Amino acid sequence: MATTIGSSTQKTLLTDRYLKGLKAAPPGKRVVVWDTVVPGFGVRVSDRGDAAGKAAGLSFIVMRRRPGEAQPIRYTIGRYHPDALPLAKAREEARKALGLIAGGTKPLDEKRRQRHEQAERRANTVGALVEDFIADMRRRGLRNANEFEAIIRREFLGELYRDGQWIDGKEISWRERPVAEITAQEAARLIKGIINRGKDPEPGQRRRKSGGPWAAHHALAIGKTMFEWAIAQLSYGIEASPFERIKPQKLIGTKQRRRRVLSDDEIRYVWKAADRIGGPYGDMVKLLILTGQRLTQAAELQAAEIDLDKALWITPAEKMKMGKAHATPLAPAAVDLLRERLDGLRAGDFVFSTTAGARPISGFSKFKKRLDKLLEQIRREQVADGEPSALIPNWTIHDLRRSVRSELPALGVSDVVAEAILAHARPGIAGTCDRYDYLAEKRHALTRWAAYVRAVVDLPPANVVPMRSRR
Repeated sequence: MATTIGSSTQKTLLTDRYLKGLKAAPPGKRVVVWDTVVPGFGVRVSDRGDAAGKAAGLSFIVMRRRPGEAQPIRYTIGRYHPDALPLAKAREEARKALGLIAGGTKPLDEKRRQRHEQAERRANTVGALVEDFIADMRRRGLRNANEFEAIIRREFLGELYRDGQWIDGKEISWRERPVAEITAQEAARLIKGIINRGKDPEPGQRRRKSGGPWAAHHALAIGKTMFEWAIAQLSYGIEASPFERIKPQKLIGTKQRRRRVLSDDEIRYVWKAADRIGGPYGDMVKLLILTGQRLTQAAELQAAEIDLDKALWITPAEKMKMGKAHATPLAPAAVDLLRERLDGLRAGDFVFSTTAGARPISGFSKFKKRLDKLLEQIRREQVADGEPSALIPNWTIHDLRRSVRSELPALGVSDVVAEAILAHARPGIAGTCDRYDYLAEKRHALTRWAAYVRAVVDLPPANVVPMRSRR
């Protein structure tokens, strides 16, 4: 069989032992040894050798003419390696390559086609869609981007948040699945799995806090939005969403609005637990109790939003749900808390930060677990001191906001002012035409509320009447 100038050919039964014993080709030459088992398959030996003179460069090749062509096609399968590319695997690849040539296809063209197909497949996986969708949310400045990202990564990619970053979890995820292959049945099973995670655990098992109907509703809504976005991009090989036919009420049930409001005792315990945690997390909880604002609002609070001289917190429009800047008057207790936090900023302007202001705090699920442990410890201490104390069942950080709103009317605060404090949109023509900011009224209300919180936390004397006994 003809070969290039400067090389020589041989024919023998190739074995691993034979390959390991081959000597390097003479300087400036190459030797091709053809296999007697698979005609057209061989090993090319270069003139590179080790100290003992054994060949250091062995490459498996095939050579055959395509039908009707005089010039043979030479194709390199790869370098010989006992583990990565042993002889048996090379023979298998050779048979495939020779079959392609016989059918009129160049093996290199087929290899390029497969690489292109794999690249397209990787670009059209759910993992790729997730990264693109998250990047688009951030580009558009979506206020809830962090919250949505957490749900997407946890539920659709099976990731876990550890030490400030997302890592692969143990559960099977959709990361490597092509977007177009996800079926409606799989989407429904995913949502049902989230519902089941919220059920009472078996003895010895720990309930996953992210499960239940509420979490399922959120995951379904985000799944619908993300896959509809994918369809609009015309880039993921998808024309219909697997979530399109899923009806939330039929699969999950009616979405029940939370109505949990903390009692005075519970607010006192939460405040004490925040005191013990201290640092940015503890102070953030105190600010939430004193102001009734949203968790993300406080967690991402920046120094530029605070005016201590005017005792005012202005949250910019891009951080607000309604897209309108919001003014929160600060009671003296809140001013003192924020002044201390601002004094600790060295590397950035995020008020609640473990990095001297460089980044805002995160990892709230982990923090909530610490807070709950401290609440149980405080409860046990109360019982040991002979004071009645019950568990704080099924509460969330957002319940603090609802509790503030619930108590304000008992302090003589009108519903209009209470809603203005929480930046809730007023319905109807009032929400459209009433442009008054109620700043003075909000300041008066939050000052009264802060005084009441202080009384509750400090176990007030007999002349301070607990709120619920007034009703």
